[in-house]
Amino acid sequence: MMNRREALKAVSFLMGGAVIGAEVFLTGCDTKREERQVNELFTESDVALLDEVGETIIPETDTPGAKAVGIGSFMAMMVLDVYTDENQKSFKEGLEALKEGFEDEYGHSFMEGKPEERKAYLTRLNDELVSERNKKTDDEPEHYFRMMKELTLLGYFSSEIGSTKALRYIETPGRYEACIPYEKGMRAWAI
Repeated sequence: MMNRREALKAVSFLMGGAVIGAEVFLTGCDTKREERQVNELFTESDVALLDEVGETIIPETDTPGAKAVGIGSFMAMMVLDVYTDENQKSFKEGLEALKEGFEDEYGHSFMEGKPEERKAYLTRLNDELVSERNKKTDDEPEHYFRMMKELTLLGYFSSEIGSTKALRYIETPGRYEACIPYEKGMRAWAI
């Protein structure tokens, strides 16, 4: 037979579980949820934007694109863990400049942009990067778009998808062959 104290504990446990479950369910439906930080520098929306920038640089064709490897998360991790404070600042400010510049030019966000608009905008950024390369001094931080391109290529081609789908890959190499015939259109070898 259950005493009154045990019955109250059981009921409060059951009710507490129901209240917690309902709160979790209802907050999942909240459209104005707070922006979550992925790391000290980047939010979820920053990572989503970096995914789209990477996908514009290496789009999906007959092989998966950069977004398939989670390139935005890779860039966020590399910038935080590897880049100097100066280059982190340049990257973060550049990301904001990319957002604002695209919106000023097209009237909507990069995320809402058509693939042609994104490609045209990033091509202009690349042209700007090339023209500024000759003027850059050693003590200046890298141009943010150069860092984005480099991180996209590094992250994509060092990933499993990039190594096995975009490049030719042999898990365990056989004997050394110095001369392998090349046929036009053959993919490069993964390391």
